[in-house]
Amino acid sequence: MLFAQSGHTARITALAMSSEGKLLSASVDGTLILWDEMARKIRNYHRSDAQYSETKLMVMDLWFLKDSNCFVASSLADGYIGCFDNPVLSSLNTGYISSLHGLELTSDKHYLLSANTILNGLNVLTLTGKKYNFISTITGDIYPLSTDPKKFLVKSGMSGVTILDIDGNKYANFPLLKEEGPMAVAPDGSGFFYSDAFYFLKGEKLFTLTEKAGTIRFSSDSKQLYTCSGNKIFSWSKEGKVVSVIEYKNKIETFILSPDGNAIIVGDNSGGLEMLTLDGKSVLQYK
Repeated sequence: MLFAQSGHTARITALAMSSEGKLLSASVDGTLILWDEMARKIRNYHRSDAQYSETKLMVMDLWFLKDSNCFVASSLADGYIGCFDNPVLSSLNTGYISSLHGLELTSDKHYLLSANTILNGLNVLTLTGKKYNFISTITGDIYPLSTDPKKFLVKSGMSGVTILDIDGNKYANFPLLKEEGPMAVAPDGSGFFYSDAFYFLKGEKLFTLTEKAGTIRFSSDSKQLYTCSGNKIFSWSKEGKVVSVIEYKNKIETFILSPDGNAIIVGDNSGGLEMLTLDGKSVLQYK
């Protein structure tokens, strides 16, 4: 077992990189860390919620806002907003007290989408917490559509994948057979990957992968798909053929592509973080 060198003591749960190359990393140990472009630690973040005696939190997803100096962090129970120059996270009003199922930003970063399992609905809010709309009878994981900032996809085990907009209009539904599995939407809006297959937004299946997928990422031009399984990262063409395979030293929990698409940042099961070239060579270790 390799010991973590990154400041995290357990598996990595979420990663995000700003356009300037700053990295945010989160772990199941409750830490959220900001790193500079040279992989040096800048600060640890903590929440300031008065109702909690424990200041740490387990972040499951991260997004940078448009100016790249602030970000949104989603935990299992709430959402938070943070900035580079302040180690304290402020709680976001997601419209729910508990049982947060999904939290996302629209692709233009103007609205916050939060789903709840108990109320079986989805809130559309401004970043200041003002309610814009409530969409009832649907909940699940949320995936913004980058080609239309008002539209997004919701993955629900009961109703498959549904395309909606912030006003609650439904445009399409894909009654998929598999209830569980990773999902990602192509940046060019051509389709989405779900579980082990790529689907066009019109519903046709393009291809099925021959390897089980964990985390899924698209290249910025949507021409390549990246998936991880165990300690390997696979690169796929849009025709479903393996382009390359990177074999890593530890089990990969999550990974992201750098904003320029020229590097892969890996978070492993021991809390380690590393930047790799697209052919698997080490560039930086976050310590």
